[in-house]
Amino acid sequence: MRTDTPTPTTSTPTPAPGGIVPELLTTAAAAELLSIGERTLWRWSRSGIAPAPIKIGGGPRAAVRFRRRELVEWLEAGCPRVDRRDAQR
Repeated sequence: MRTDTPTPTTSTPTPAPGGIVPELLTTAAAAELLSIGERTLWRWSRSGIAPAPIKIGGGPRAAVRFRRRELVEWLEAGCPRVDRRDAQR
């Protein structure tokens, strides 16, 4: 068992060509950052567990991206519900 594998909160983002680290992540990249599957990320974001994505453009084929900063802050905070449903109880 390898113990030197980076965790989501300590891994460094892979820079794009030119050394730029993208702030907006595709669903696949966001799921990889969180070490979960893409379907799990969608289910969590739709139900208010995880941060929601943003929609870029209009129409049915608009691009959808997740903000890296929001995901990292959510992880560092211990993954609290973003819809505050637990706070209402």
